Amino acid sequence: MANWTRSTSPCTSIIFVLLLSLGSPACYVSGATMGFDMYHRFSEPVKRILGTEGLPEKGTIEYYVAMAHRDRSIHARRLLDAGKNQSPLTFANGNETFHIDVDQYLYYANVSVGTPSLSFLVALDTGSSLFWLPCDCNSSTDATCQTTSIYSPSTGQEIILNNYSPQNSSTSEIVSCNNSTYWCSTPCSSASSSCSYGTRYADGTQSSGILVEDVLHLITDDDRLNPVNTRITIGCQTQSGGPDPPINGLMGLEYFMDKRSVPSVPNTLARNRLASNSFSMCFGPDGAGRISFGNKGSSDQRETPFTIGQDPSPGAYNISITHITLGNNTSSDQQEFSAMFDSFAAITHLTQATYDFISQSFTSQVHESSYFGVYPFEFCYTTLRSSEKHIGLIYLCQHLSIFFKFEAPTNSRLCAIYIPNLTLTMEGGDQYIITNPTEPNYNSTTETSYQCLGILRSATNLNIIGQNFMTGYEIVFDGDRDVLGWKPSNCGYAENSNAPISQPQLSPFSPPAPPDSPNSQSVPPAVNPDAPRGSGNGSSTPAVSTSHSDSAELKTFTRASLMLLVSFLAFVIC
Repeated sequence: MANWTRSTSPCTSIIFVLLLSLGSPACYVSGATMGFDMYHRFSEPVKRILGTEGLPEKGTIEYYVAMAHRDRSIHARRLLDAGKNQSPLTFANGNETFHIDVDQYLYYANVSVGTPSLSFLVALDTGSSLFWLPCDCNSSTDATCQTTSIYSPSTGQEIILNNYSPQNSSTSEIVSCNNSTYWCSTPCSSASSSCSYGTRYADGTQSSGILVEDVLHLITDDDRLNPVNTRITIGCQTQSGGPDPPINGLMGLEYFMDKRSVPSVPNTLARNRLASNSFSMCFGPDGAGRISFGNKGSSDQRETPFTIGQDPSPGAYNISITHITLGNNTSSDQQEFSAMFDSFAAITHLTQATYDFISQSFTSQVHESSYFGVYPFEFCYTTLRSSEKHIGLIYLCQHLSIFFKFEAPTNSRLCAIYIPNLTLTMEGGDQYIITNPTEPNYNSTTETSYQCLGILRSATNLNIIGQNFMTGYEIVFDGDRDVLGWKPSNCGYAENSNAPISQPQLSPFSPPAPPDSPNSQSVPPAVNPDAPRGSGNGSSTPAVSTSHSDSAELKTFTRASLMLLVSFLAFVIC
Protein backbone atom coordinates (compact mmCIF):
# COMPACT_ATOMS: atom_id res chain seq x y z
CA MET A 1 0.00 0.00 0.00
CA ALA A 2 1.47 3.32 -1.02
CA ASN A 3 2.11 6.00 1.56
CA TRP A 4 1.53 9.63 0.78
CA THR A 5 2.75 12.73 2.55
CA ARG A 6 2.20 16.44 2.22
CA SER A 7 5.32 18.53 2.00
CA THR A 8 3.70 21.90 2.72
CA SER A 9 3.87 22.99 6.37
CA PRO A 10 0.63 23.02 8.39
CA CYS A 11 0.90 26.76 9.03
CA THR A 12 1.19 27.57 5.33
CA SER A 13 -1.72 25.27 4.53
CA ILE A 14 -3.99 26.91 7.07
CA ILE A 15 -3.16 30.43 5.93
CA PHE A 16 -3.61 29.66 2.22
CA VAL A 17 -6.92 27.84 2.72
CA LEU A 18 -8.33 30.67 4.82
CA LEU A 19 -7.09 33.31 2.38
CA LEU A 20 -8.60 31.32 -0.48
CA SER A 21 -11.93 31.38 1.31
CA LEU A 22 -11.72 35.13 1.92
CA GLY A 23 -10.68 35.90 -1.63
CA SER A 24 -13.21 33.67 -3.32
CA PRO A 25 -15.86 35.42 -5.40
CA ALA A 26 -18.43 33.24 -3.73
CA CYS A 27 -17.69 34.77 -0.34
CA TYR A 28 -20.70 37.00 -0.06
CA VAL A 29 -22.85 38.73 2.50
CA SER A 30 -26.42 39.40 1.56
CA GLY A 31 -29.49 39.67 3.71
CA ALA A 32 -27.42 39.12 6.88
CA THR A 33 -26.21 35.71 5.65
CA MET A 34 -22.68 34.69 4.82
CA GLY A 35 -21.34 31.76 2.80
CA PHE A 36 -18.06 30.30 1.59
CA ASP A 37 -17.08 27.90 -1.14
CA MET A 38 -16.06 24.48 0.21
CA TYR A 39 -13.21 22.49 -1.33
CA HIS A 40 -12.13 18.91 -0.76
CA ARG A 41 -8.57 18.47 0.48
CA PHE A 42 -7.71 16.51 -2.70
CA SER A 43 -9.57 18.89 -5.06
CA GLU A 44 -7.79 20.75 -7.88
CA PRO A 45 -8.08 24.27 -6.32
CA VAL A 46 -6.45 23.04 -3.12
CA LYS A 47 -3.76 21.14 -5.03
CA ARG A 48 -2.87 24.32 -6.97
CA ILE A 49 -2.20 26.14 -3.70
CA LEU A 50 -0.72 23.39 -1.53
CA GLY A 51 1.12 21.52 -4.24
CA THR A 52 0.64 17.96 -5.48
CA GLU A 53 3.75 16.29 -4.13
CA GLY A 54 2.80 13.17 -2.19
CA LEU A 55 -0.95 13.55 -2.80
CA PRO A 56 -2.68 10.55 -4.43
CA GLU A 57 -3.98 11.01 -7.95
CA LYS A 58 -7.75 11.18 -8.14
CA GLY A 59 -9.25 7.89 -9.32
CA THR A 60 -6.28 5.76 -8.26
CA ILE A 61 -6.33 3.00 -5.67
CA GLU A 62 -4.17 5.11 -3.37
CA TYR A 63 -6.71 7.95 -3.63
CA TYR A 64 -9.59 5.78 -2.40
CA VAL A 65 -7.41 4.12 0.25
CA ALA A 66 -6.61 7.56 1.66
CA MET A 67 -10.29 8.56 1.52
CA ALA A 68 -11.38 5.35 3.30
CA HIS A 69 -8.69 5.79 5.96
CA ARG A 70 -9.90 9.31 6.65
CA ASP A 71 -13.54 8.19 6.85
CA ARG A 72 -12.69 5.43 9.33
CA SER A 73 -10.71 7.83 11.50
CA ILE A 74 -13.55 10.35 11.61
CA HIS A 75 -16.14 7.63 12.28
CA ALA A 76 -14.11 6.19 15.16
CA ARG A 77 -13.64 9.66 16.64
CA ARG A 78 -17.38 10.33 16.46
CA LEU A 79 -18.16 7.02 18.19
CA LEU A 80 -15.68 7.88 20.92
CA ASP A 81 -17.20 11.31 21.42
CA ALA A 82 -20.71 9.84 21.40
CA GLY A 83 -19.73 7.39 24.14
CA LYS A 84 -18.43 10.24 26.27
CA ASN A 85 -21.71 12.12 25.94
CA GLN A 86 -23.98 9.15 26.71
CA SER A 87 -25.91 9.24 29.94
CA PRO A 88 -25.55 6.21 32.21
CA LEU A 89 -28.54 3.88 32.30
CA THR A 90 -30.37 2.09 35.06
CA PHE A 91 -33.53 0.05 35.52
CA ALA A 92 -36.89 1.61 34.69
CA ASN A 93 -38.08 1.09 38.26
CA GLY A 94 -35.09 2.95 39.70
CA ASN A 95 -31.39 2.52 40.42
CA GLU A 96 -31.83 1.30 44.01
CA THR A 97 -30.48 -2.06 45.09
CA PHE A 98 -31.13 -3.60 48.49
CA HIS A 99 -30.82 -6.65 50.70
CA ILE A 100 -33.78 -8.94 51.17
CA ASP A 101 -33.82 -10.36 54.70
CA VAL A 102 -34.10 -13.97 53.55
CA ASP A 103 -31.84 -16.73 52.30
CA GLN A 104 -28.37 -15.52 51.28
CA TYR A 105 -28.71 -11.77 51.93
CA LEU A 106 -28.08 -11.04 48.27
CA TYR A 107 -28.35 -7.65 46.62
CA TYR A 108 -31.57 -7.34 44.61
CA ALA A 109 -32.92 -4.88 42.06
CA ASN A 110 -36.40 -4.31 40.66
CA VAL A 111 -36.20 -4.87 36.88
CA SER A 112 -38.88 -4.58 34.20
CA VAL A 113 -39.12 -6.99 31.23
CA GLY A 114 -41.54 -7.66 28.37
CA THR A 115 -44.63 -6.02 26.88
CA PRO A 116 -46.69 -5.23 28.81
CA SER A 117 -43.89 -4.72 31.30
CA LEU A 118 -43.67 -6.98 34.31
CA SER A 119 -41.41 -6.41 37.32
CA PHE A 120 -39.05 -8.96 38.85
CA LEU A 121 -36.92 -8.88 41.97
CA VAL A 122 -33.62 -10.30 40.68
CA ALA A 123 -30.36 -10.97 42.50
CA LEU A 124 -27.29 -9.18 41.09
CA ASP A 125 -24.27 -11.37 40.44
CA THR A 126 -20.89 -10.11 39.19
CA GLY A 127 -19.64 -13.72 39.07
CA SER A 128 -21.88 -15.00 36.25
CA SER A 129 -23.23 -13.71 32.93
CA LEU A 130 -26.70 -15.21 32.38
CA PHE A 131 -29.89 -13.27 33.16
CA TRP A 132 -32.71 -15.69 33.98
CA LEU A 133 -36.27 -15.41 35.28
CA PRO A 134 -38.75 -17.98 36.65
CA CYS A 135 -40.78 -18.96 33.61
CA ASP A 136 -44.18 -20.64 33.20
CA CYS A 137 -43.86 -21.68 36.81
CA ASN A 138 -44.33 -25.25 37.94
CA SER A 139 -43.71 -25.51 41.67
CA SER A 140 -42.90 -29.22 41.38
CA THR A 141 -39.84 -28.57 39.17
CA ASP A 142 -38.89 -24.98 40.01
CA ALA A 143 -38.19 -24.05 43.63
CA THR A 144 -38.46 -20.33 42.86
CA CYS A 145 -42.13 -20.87 41.96
CA GLN A 146 -43.04 -22.18 45.40
CA THR A 147 -43.13 -18.66 46.83
CA THR A 148 -45.46 -16.02 45.38
CA SER A 149 -44.57 -13.25 47.80
CA ILE A 150 -42.18 -12.49 50.64
CA TYR A 151 -42.23 -10.14 53.57
CA SER A 152 -39.27 -7.83 53.99
CA PRO A 153 -38.74 -6.69 57.61
CA SER A 154 -36.49 -3.86 56.45
CA THR A 155 -39.29 -2.31 54.37
CA GLY A 156 -42.33 -3.62 56.23
CA GLN A 157 -43.94 -4.58 52.92
CA GLU A 158 -45.11 -7.75 51.24
CA ILE A 159 -43.25 -8.14 47.96
CA ILE A 160 -45.12 -9.80 45.10
CA LEU A 161 -43.01 -12.20 43.01
CA ASN A 162 -44.07 -12.32 39.37
CA ASN A 163 -43.74 -15.15 36.86
CA TYR A 164 -42.46 -14.58 33.32
CA SER A 165 -44.19 -16.17 30.34
CA PRO A 166 -43.08 -15.64 26.71
CA GLN A 167 -46.65 -16.19 25.54
CA ASN A 168 -47.85 -13.21 27.57
CA SER A 169 -45.28 -10.79 26.14
CA SER A 170 -45.89 -9.44 22.64
CA THR A 171 -42.18 -8.64 22.20
CA SER A 172 -40.81 -12.07 23.17
CA GLU A 173 -39.14 -14.39 20.68
CA ILE A 174 -37.95 -17.90 21.55
CA VAL A 175 -34.39 -18.62 20.38
CA SER A 176 -34.39 -21.57 17.98
CA CYS A 177 -32.08 -24.53 18.44
CA ASN A 178 -30.41 -24.06 15.05
CA ASN A 179 -29.50 -20.42 15.69
CA SER A 180 -25.98 -19.29 14.76
CA THR A 181 -25.46 -17.06 17.81
CA TYR A 182 -25.58 -19.19 20.96
CA TRP A 183 -24.59 -22.66 22.05
CA CYS A 184 -27.52 -24.80 23.16
CA SER A 185 -27.05 -27.16 26.10
CA THR A 186 -28.84 -30.09 24.44
CA PRO A 187 -28.77 -31.34 20.82
CA CYS A 188 -31.50 -30.13 18.48
CA SER A 189 -34.33 -32.60 18.06
CA SER A 190 -35.62 -30.54 15.13
CA ALA A 191 -34.89 -27.26 13.37
CA SER A 192 -37.86 -25.64 15.09
CA SER A 193 -37.04 -26.76 18.63
CA SER A 194 -36.04 -24.26 21.30
CA CYS A 195 -32.47 -23.53 22.38
CA SER A 196 -32.01 -24.88 25.89
CA TYR A 197 -29.57 -23.71 28.55
CA GLY A 198 -28.25 -25.10 31.81
CA THR A 199 -26.01 -23.47 34.40
CA ARG A 200 -24.66 -24.40 37.81
CA TYR A 201 -23.26 -22.03 40.43
CA ALA A 202 -20.51 -22.57 43.00
CA ASP A 203 -22.98 -22.83 45.90
CA GLY A 204 -24.82 -25.69 44.18
CA THR A 205 -27.67 -23.60 42.77
CA GLN A 206 -28.83 -24.81 39.34
CA SER A 207 -30.96 -23.23 36.64
CA SER A 208 -32.16 -24.67 33.33
CA GLY A 209 -34.74 -23.84 30.67
CA ILE A 210 -34.84 -22.21 27.23
CA LEU A 211 -33.42 -18.98 25.82
CA VAL A 212 -35.80 -16.14 24.94
CA GLU A 213 -35.30 -12.66 23.51
CA ASP A 214 -37.41 -9.85 24.94
CA VAL A 215 -37.28 -6.18 25.88
CA LEU A 216 -35.51 -4.87 28.98
CA HIS A 217 -36.84 -1.49 30.11
CA LEU A 218 -34.31 1.08 31.28
CA ILE A 219 -34.09 4.81 31.88
CA THR A 220 -31.23 7.28 31.78
CA ASP A 221 -29.63 7.55 35.20
CA ASP A 222 -29.91 11.34 35.38
CA ASP A 223 -32.55 13.95 36.13
CA ARG A 224 -34.24 13.47 32.74
CA LEU A 225 -35.15 9.78 33.23
CA ASN A 226 -35.55 9.24 29.49
CA PRO A 227 -36.93 5.75 28.72
CA VAL A 228 -34.59 3.37 26.88
CA ASN A 229 -35.65 -0.04 25.56
CA THR A 230 -33.28 -2.73 24.35
CA ARG A 231 -33.67 -6.34 23.31
CA ILE A 232 -31.83 -8.82 25.47
CA THR A 233 -31.46 -12.59 25.70
CA ILE A 234 -32.71 -14.11 28.94
CA GLY A 235 -33.03 -17.58 30.36
CA CYS A 236 -36.62 -18.72 30.74
CA GLN A 237 -36.12 -20.99 33.76
CA THR A 238 -38.34 -24.06 33.94
CA GLN A 239 -36.26 -26.08 36.40
CA SER A 240 -34.09 -25.11 39.35
CA GLY A 241 -32.23 -26.74 42.20
CA GLY A 242 -29.85 -26.08 45.03
CA PRO A 243 -30.04 -25.05 48.68
CA ASP A 244 -30.92 -21.35 48.40
CA PRO A 245 -31.91 -20.24 44.89
CA PRO A 246 -32.56 -16.52 44.29
CA ILE A 247 -36.17 -15.75 45.06
CA ASN A 248 -37.28 -14.23 41.72
CA GLY A 249 -34.46 -14.51 39.19
CA LEU A 250 -30.82 -13.61 38.75
CA MET A 251 -29.00 -11.07 36.58
CA GLY A 252 -25.41 -11.94 35.70
CA LEU A 253 -23.06 -8.95 35.34
CA GLU A 254 -19.89 -10.85 34.53
CA TYR A 255 -17.44 -9.77 31.84
CA PHE A 256 -18.48 -11.49 28.59
CA MET A 257 -15.94 -13.97 27.18
CA ASP A 258 -17.27 -16.77 24.98
CA LYS A 259 -18.69 -15.54 21.68
CA ARG A 260 -21.28 -18.32 21.66
CA SER A 261 -22.44 -17.77 25.24
CA VAL A 262 -25.24 -15.42 26.23
CA PRO A 263 -23.73 -11.97 26.91
CA SER A 264 -24.37 -10.21 30.18
CA VAL A 265 -26.49 -7.07 30.45
CA PRO A 266 -23.50 -4.64 30.46
CA ASN A 267 -22.05 -6.33 27.36
CA THR A 268 -25.41 -6.25 25.58
CA LEU A 269 -25.84 -2.53 26.23
CA ALA A 270 -22.32 -1.90 24.91
CA ARG A 271 -22.96 -4.02 21.79
CA ASN A 272 -26.14 -2.06 21.13
CA ARG A 273 -24.21 1.21 21.63
CA LEU A 274 -26.52 2.32 24.39
CA ALA A 275 -23.79 2.54 27.04
CA SER A 276 -20.09 1.95 27.45
CA ASN A 277 -18.98 -1.51 28.57
CA SER A 278 -18.82 -0.47 32.19
CA PHE A 279 -21.11 -0.41 35.21
CA SER A 280 -20.99 0.54 38.86
CA MET A 281 -22.49 -0.93 42.01
CA CYS A 282 -22.62 1.07 45.21
CA PHE A 283 -22.75 -0.79 48.52
CA GLY A 284 -24.15 1.65 51.03
CA PRO A 285 -25.29 1.57 54.65
CA ASP A 286 -27.90 -0.87 55.94
CA GLY A 287 -27.79 -2.98 52.76
CA ALA A 288 -28.93 -0.12 50.51
CA GLY A 289 -27.13 0.52 47.24
CA ARG A 290 -27.37 1.62 43.62
CA ILE A 291 -26.48 0.32 40.16
CA SER A 292 -25.67 2.28 37.00
CA PHE A 293 -24.74 0.99 33.52
CA GLY A 294 -22.23 2.97 31.46
CA ASN A 295 -20.85 4.62 34.58
CA LYS A 296 -17.05 4.76 34.40
CA GLY A 297 -16.55 6.35 37.80
CA SER A 298 -14.63 9.54 38.51
CA SER A 299 -11.12 10.82 37.92
CA ASP A 300 -10.25 10.67 41.62
CA GLN A 301 -11.22 7.04 42.17
CA ARG A 302 -8.63 4.37 43.03
CA GLU A 303 -8.04 1.68 40.43
CA THR A 304 -6.40 -1.65 39.76
CA PRO A 305 -6.38 -3.81 36.61
CA PHE A 306 -8.51 -6.92 36.52
CA THR A 307 -7.84 -10.08 34.55
CA ILE A 308 -10.27 -12.46 32.90
CA GLY A 309 -10.00 -15.96 31.48
CA GLN A 310 -9.19 -17.79 34.72
CA ASP A 311 -11.08 -20.95 35.63
CA PRO A 312 -13.50 -21.81 37.12
CA SER A 313 -15.21 -18.51 36.29
CA PRO A 314 -13.41 -17.16 33.20
CA GLY A 315 -15.44 -13.96 32.95
CA ALA A 316 -15.17 -12.95 36.62
CA TYR A 317 -13.45 -9.79 37.82
CA ASN A 318 -10.14 -11.08 39.21
CA ILE A 319 -7.69 -8.63 40.76
CA SER A 320 -4.22 -9.01 42.31
CA ILE A 321 -3.45 -8.06 45.92
CA THR A 322 0.23 -7.48 46.62
CA HIS A 323 0.13 -6.79 50.38
CA ILE A 324 -2.23 -7.00 53.34
CA THR A 325 -1.84 -4.62 56.27
CA LEU A 326 -3.78 -5.29 59.45
CA GLY A 327 -2.92 -2.89 62.24
CA ASN A 328 0.85 -3.05 62.63
CA ASN A 329 1.31 -6.28 60.64
CA THR A 330 2.05 -6.35 56.89
CA SER A 331 2.22 -9.47 54.75
CA SER A 332 5.39 -10.39 52.88
CA ASP A 333 5.92 -10.11 49.14
CA GLN A 334 5.54 -13.88 48.85
CA GLN A 335 1.92 -13.65 49.98
CA GLU A 336 0.66 -11.89 46.84
CA PHE A 337 -2.60 -13.46 45.67
CA SER A 338 -5.52 -12.96 43.31
CA ALA A 339 -9.14 -12.51 44.35
CA MET A 340 -12.52 -12.22 42.67
CA PHE A 341 -14.95 -9.37 43.43
CA ASP A 342 -18.27 -11.18 43.68
CA SER A 343 -21.52 -9.44 44.67
CA PHE A 344 -23.18 -12.88 44.96
CA ALA A 345 -21.07 -13.61 48.06
CA ALA A 346 -22.33 -11.98 51.25
CA ILE A 347 -19.12 -12.76 53.19
CA THR A 348 -15.48 -12.69 52.07
CA HIS A 349 -13.92 -16.16 51.55
CA LEU A 350 -10.13 -16.57 51.70
CA THR A 351 -7.77 -19.47 51.06
CA GLN A 352 -5.79 -20.99 53.92
CA ALA A 353 -2.61 -18.86 53.81
CA THR A 354 -4.44 -15.53 53.52
CA TYR A 355 -7.06 -16.54 56.08
CA ASP A 356 -4.37 -17.53 58.58
CA PHE A 357 -2.42 -14.28 58.19
CA ILE A 358 -5.46 -12.06 58.77
CA SER A 359 -6.95 -14.10 61.62
CA GLN A 360 -3.63 -14.47 63.46
CA SER A 361 -2.80 -10.77 63.03
CA PHE A 362 -6.27 -9.84 64.24
CA THR A 363 -6.22 -12.01 67.35
CA SER A 364 -2.74 -10.80 68.30
CA GLN A 365 -3.85 -7.16 68.36
CA VAL A 366 -7.28 -7.21 70.01
CA HIS A 367 -7.44 -6.61 73.76
CA GLU A 368 -9.09 -9.89 74.56
CA SER A 369 -7.27 -13.07 75.49
CA SER A 370 -10.06 -15.48 74.56
CA TYR A 371 -12.12 -15.89 71.44
CA PHE A 372 -14.79 -18.31 70.35
CA GLY A 373 -16.75 -19.30 67.31
CA VAL A 374 -20.24 -18.12 66.45
CA TYR A 375 -21.43 -19.87 63.31
CA PRO A 376 -20.34 -19.33 60.61
CA PHE A 377 -17.43 -17.29 62.00
CA GLU A 378 -14.42 -18.67 63.85
CA PHE A 379 -13.07 -15.58 65.61
CA CYS A 380 -15.60 -13.69 67.74
CA TYR A 381 -15.20 -11.49 70.82
CA THR A 382 -17.53 -10.06 73.42
CA THR A 383 -17.97 -6.37 72.68
CA LEU A 384 -20.72 -5.17 75.05
CA ARG A 385 -21.70 -6.08 78.57
CA SER A 386 -24.93 -8.00 79.04
CA SER A 387 -26.87 -4.90 80.08
CA GLU A 388 -25.97 -3.09 76.85
CA LYS A 389 -27.99 -4.71 74.11
CA HIS A 390 -28.07 -1.92 71.56
CA ILE A 391 -26.13 -3.32 68.64
CA GLY A 392 -25.65 0.16 67.15
CA LEU A 393 -23.01 0.84 69.81
CA ILE A 394 -20.86 -1.79 68.12
CA TYR A 395 -20.77 0.27 64.95
CA LEU A 396 -19.91 3.39 66.94
CA CYS A 397 -16.99 1.60 68.56
CA GLN A 398 -15.81 0.31 65.20
CA HIS A 399 -16.09 3.66 63.43
CA LEU A 400 -14.18 5.40 66.19
CA SER A 401 -11.42 2.87 65.69
CA ILE A 402 -11.31 3.14 61.91
CA PHE A 403 -11.70 6.85 61.28
CA PHE A 404 -9.99 8.30 64.35
CA LYS A 405 -7.61 5.41 65.10
CA PHE A 406 -9.16 5.33 68.54
CA GLU A 407 -8.05 2.47 70.76
CA ALA A 408 -10.71 1.84 73.38
CA PRO A 409 -9.40 0.97 76.84
CA THR A 410 -10.06 -2.57 77.99
CA ASN A 411 -12.24 -1.39 80.88
CA SER A 412 -14.47 0.75 78.65
CA ARG A 413 -18.19 0.11 79.06
CA LEU A 414 -18.63 0.87 75.36
CA CYS A 415 -15.92 -1.12 73.62
CA ALA A 416 -14.28 -4.27 74.88
CA ILE A 417 -11.97 -4.77 71.88
CA TYR A 418 -9.86 -2.63 69.60
CA ILE A 419 -10.50 -3.26 65.90
CA PRO A 420 -7.32 -2.76 63.86
CA ASN A 421 -7.49 -1.29 60.37
CA LEU A 422 -7.44 -3.72 57.44
CA THR A 423 -5.94 -2.46 54.17
CA LEU A 424 -5.42 -4.30 50.87
CA THR A 425 -2.68 -2.96 48.58
CA MET A 426 -3.72 -3.66 45.01
CA GLU A 427 -1.62 -4.20 41.90
CA GLY A 428 -0.55 -0.72 40.82
CA GLY A 429 -0.13 0.51 44.40
CA ASP A 430 -3.59 1.88 45.25
CA GLN A 431 -4.91 0.93 48.66
CA TYR A 432 -8.33 -0.52 49.40
CA ILE A 433 -9.32 0.12 53.03
CA ILE A 434 -11.89 -2.29 54.43
CA THR A 435 -14.43 -0.09 56.17
CA ASN A 436 -16.08 -2.97 58.00
CA PRO A 437 -13.73 -5.92 58.70
CA THR A 438 -15.99 -7.36 61.42
CA GLU A 439 -19.58 -8.57 61.61
CA PRO A 440 -21.83 -7.84 64.63
CA ASN A 441 -23.73 -10.68 66.29
CA TYR A 442 -26.15 -10.77 69.19
CA ASN A 443 -27.17 -13.69 71.39
CA SER A 444 -30.66 -13.03 72.72
CA THR A 445 -30.42 -15.88 75.22
CA THR A 446 -27.36 -14.53 77.03
CA GLU A 447 -28.11 -10.93 76.08
CA THR A 448 -24.56 -10.60 74.82
CA SER A 449 -23.23 -8.85 71.74
CA TYR A 450 -20.26 -10.13 69.78
CA GLN A 451 -17.94 -8.80 67.14
CA CYS A 452 -16.71 -11.43 64.67
CA LEU A 453 -13.91 -11.22 62.13
CA GLY A 454 -15.85 -11.15 58.84
CA ILE A 455 -13.96 -13.76 56.83
CA LEU A 456 -14.57 -17.44 56.10
CA ARG A 457 -12.26 -20.21 54.97
CA SER A 458 -12.66 -20.81 51.25
CA ALA A 459 -13.94 -24.26 50.36
CA THR A 460 -12.12 -23.98 47.02
CA ASN A 461 -8.83 -22.49 45.86
CA LEU A 462 -10.53 -19.15 45.21
CA ASN A 463 -10.23 -15.93 47.19
CA ILE A 464 -13.58 -14.11 46.99
CA ILE A 465 -14.13 -10.50 48.06
CA GLY A 466 -17.74 -10.46 49.24
CA GLN A 467 -20.27 -7.75 49.96
CA ASN A 468 -19.05 -7.13 53.52
CA PHE A 469 -15.67 -5.94 52.17
CA MET A 470 -17.37 -3.75 49.53
CA THR A 471 -19.57 -1.84 51.99
CA GLY A 472 -18.96 1.90 51.92
CA TYR A 473 -17.72 1.98 48.33
CA GLU A 474 -18.92 2.60 44.82
CA ILE A 475 -17.25 -0.18 42.82
CA VAL A 476 -16.74 0.43 39.08
CA PHE A 477 -16.31 -2.56 36.75
CA ASP A 478 -14.82 -0.98 33.62
CA GLY A 479 -14.72 -3.52 30.78
CA ASP A 480 -13.48 -0.95 28.27
CA ARG A 481 -10.22 -0.42 30.18
CA ASP A 482 -10.12 -3.70 32.14
CA VAL A 483 -9.86 -1.91 35.47
CA LEU A 484 -11.75 -2.09 38.73
CA GLY A 485 -12.25 1.26 40.44
CA TRP A 486 -13.45 2.20 43.91
CA LYS A 487 -14.33 5.33 45.82
CA PRO A 488 -15.83 5.82 49.31
CA SER A 489 -19.57 6.51 49.08
CA ASN A 490 -22.79 6.21 51.06
CA CYS A 491 -24.64 5.86 47.74
CA GLY A 492 -26.63 9.04 48.30
CA TYR A 493 -28.36 7.69 51.40
CA ALA A 494 -28.20 9.32 54.82
CA GLU A 495 -26.24 7.29 57.34
CA ASN A 496 -28.41 4.83 59.28
CA SER A 497 -31.53 5.83 57.36
CA ASN A 498 -34.07 3.60 55.71
CA ALA A 499 -33.19 3.69 52.04
CA PRO A 500 -36.02 4.19 49.54
CA ILE A 501 -36.89 0.91 47.89
CA SER A 502 -38.89 0.34 44.72
CA GLN A 503 -41.14 -2.66 45.17
CA PRO A 504 -42.36 -4.61 42.14
CA GLN A 505 -46.03 -4.11 42.96
CA LEU A 506 -45.47 -0.37 43.39
CA SER A 507 -43.66 0.35 40.12
CA PRO A 508 -43.22 4.15 39.94
CA PHE A 509 -42.55 4.03 36.22
CA SER A 510 -44.50 2.25 33.54
CA PRO A 511 -42.29 1.95 30.46
CA PRO A 512 -43.95 2.66 27.13
CA ALA A 513 -44.37 -0.05 24.56
CA PRO A 514 -41.05 -0.59 22.76
CA PRO A 515 -40.66 0.89 19.30
CA ASP A 516 -40.44 -1.24 16.18
CA SER A 517 -36.66 -1.01 16.14
CA PRO A 518 -34.96 -3.70 18.26
CA ASN A 519 -32.68 -1.15 19.88
CA SER A 520 -34.03 2.29 20.41
CA GLN A 521 -33.77 5.22 22.72
CA SER A 522 -36.80 7.39 23.20
CA VAL A 523 -35.91 11.01 23.76
CA PRO A 524 -38.50 13.78 24.06
CA PRO A 525 -38.16 16.69 21.64
CA ALA A 526 -35.83 19.42 22.71
CA VAL A 527 -37.40 22.61 24.00
CA ASN A 528 -35.61 25.94 24.03
CA PRO A 529 -36.87 27.91 27.04
CA ASP A 530 -35.28 31.08 25.69
CA ALA A 531 -37.00 30.91 22.30
CA PRO A 532 -39.18 33.99 21.55
CA ARG A 533 -42.85 33.41 22.09
CA GLY A 534 -45.84 35.32 20.82
CA SER A 535 -47.98 37.35 23.19
CA GLY A 536 -51.44 36.36 24.22
CA ASN A 537 -53.04 38.24 21.31
CA GLY A 538 -51.20 36.19 18.75
CA SER A 539 -48.42 38.63 17.93
CA SER A 540 -44.96 37.27 17.20
CA THR A 541 -41.46 38.63 17.36
CA PRO A 542 -40.84 40.55 14.11
CA ALA A 543 -37.94 39.61 11.87
CA VAL A 544 -35.11 42.11 11.53
CA SER A 545 -34.81 43.49 7.99
CA THR A 546 -31.44 44.45 6.52
CA SER A 547 -31.04 46.91 3.66
CA HIS A 548 -28.60 46.46 0.76
CA SER A 549 -26.31 49.22 2.03
CA ASP A 550 -26.21 47.62 5.46
CA SER A 551 -25.30 44.34 3.77
CA ALA A 552 -22.37 45.92 1.94
CA GLU A 553 -21.04 47.48 5.13
CA LEU A 554 -21.42 44.16 6.92
CA LYS A 555 -19.56 42.42 4.11
CA THR A 556 -16.57 44.77 4.42
CA PHE A 557 -16.55 44.56 8.19
CA THR A 558 -16.79 40.76 8.11
CA ARG A 559 -13.87 40.38 5.71
CA ALA A 560 -11.71 42.70 7.78
CA SER A 561 -12.55 40.81 10.94
CA LEU A 562 -11.75 37.48 9.34
CA MET A 563 -8.44 38.79 8.03
CA LEU A 564 -7.51 39.78 11.58
CA LEU A 565 -8.58 36.34 12.78
CA VAL A 566 -6.40 34.64 10.15
CA SER A 567 -3.41 36.72 11.19
CA PHE A 568 -4.00 35.89 14.84
CA LEU A 569 -4.30 32.15 14.14
CA ALA A 570 -1.15 32.19 12.05
CA PHE A 571 0.72 33.94 14.86
CA VAL A 572 -0.52 31.49 17.52
CA ILE A 573 -0.11 28.26 15.52
CA CYS A 574 3.12 29.08 13.78
